[in-house]
Amino acid sequence: MKITDKHKANLKDRILENDRVESETDASHKFFEMVVKVFERIPETDGETLLGKNFYLVIPFSNTVYKRNIISGECWLVFFQTDLCNQEKKDDEILYTIAHELAHLFFEHDAQSDLCAKENEADRKVIEWGFEKELRATPHNYLFGTGHLLKTFGEVTLVKHQEVKLD
Repeated sequence: MKITDKHKANLKDRILENDRVESETDASHKFFEMVVKVFERIPETDGETLLGKNFYLVIPFSNTVYKRNIISGECWLVFFQTDLCNQEKKDDEILYTIAHELAHLFFEHDAQSDLCAKENEADRKVIEWGFEKELRATPHNYLFGTGHLLKTFGEVTLVKHQEVKLD
């Protein structure tokens, strides 16, 4: 999809960092750039569908309090682990992981049941969005890789406003 400055501002506002982070880190800046790259490759209709959802991208993966308040009502939180954007990770793996977690958001998957089918559905959507090269380059993908849960770097969770700790 064509990403405008308004889209970039919208995406930047949807990134929540752990409250221990006082200013934008190199990792969070790289994460934001990768999120923009992913959205640029997602087809327009699917990108608009995603942007129409109430969601936040949370880095690093943690159960602590976050800086910004969550909008009232239901909200999707897309968690990414601390080391997703470390210097060791290849861009393909980061792009795949972001696209994969956004595919879960697209389908509004929860962690209640049929995990394997949901992971495969997310990976098929990633391929549809044009990330097959990145998927195949990532050893922990679910269609062609190990699909091992301990190797994953993200999680999508639906929360109700009253469940979220606020500052």
